[in-house]
Amino acid sequence: MSDYDDIIVGSGAGGSAAAYRLAQTGRSVLLIEKGQPLPTDGSTLDFTRVIGAAEFKSMEAWLDRDGRPFVPEEYFNLGGKTKWYGAALLRYGEQEFVADSGFHCLCWPIRYADLAPYYEQAEQLFGVRRFDIEPNLQRLTRRLNGSAWRPQPLPLSLAPEIVANVHEATHFDGFASVQGFKADAQTALLDRARSFSTLQIVTGDAVAELLRAHRHRSESAACASRADAK
Repeated sequence: MSDYDDIIVGSGAGGSAAAYRLAQTGRSVLLIEKGQPLPTDGSTLDFTRVIGAAEFKSMEAWLDRDGRPFVPEEYFNLGGKTKWYGAALLRYGEQEFVADSGFHCLCWPIRYADLAPYYEQAEQLFGVRRFDIEPNLQRLTRRLNGSAWRPQPLPLSLAPEIVANVHEATHFDGFASVQGFKADAQTALLDRARSFSTLQIVTGDAVAELLRAHRHRSESAACASRADAK
């Protein structure tokens, strides 16, 4: 049996960020992911397989609060849903933190300046940049001139090399990059965190139960998994 300072269930945006930060501090961390790493054979860019056949979506049925089964849109793979997102990473605007009496909204308990350093760190890790607006979109945005709308390019976590790869450039929203052109939880966080010997990643194992551990800290918890992850 092995003891860990921290056990994280799931390798999506939250789990991978926690693993990355905790491993940096020297704490021993175990990250358990139910799914496997995605293939790099091009299938994650195949419209028929990804959209038509929903090959990479989970068909696992969940229960709602009334006990009725439903199948949510979930992806169980290393990196979680971040492998499939549209690469847009936006900050809240400064004006969104202040009170808005017109809508009876109170101000946030924190300021934009409080979050700014974390925004900057995240954008650096994910390689956020803006790309030139495409010609077809430029024709549309020109019609907005003089209106209350202000067209702006989205900040995207895409590598500049994607522009030269037509297939990836037209298949990043809703598809998982094969060449690593889209930053996600795996490429931006876990791949970096692997350099720390304090992080262990287990894939292909589902956590069945959380058990309170009494041997050490009363607030700690242990994960029971199919694998020997204790």
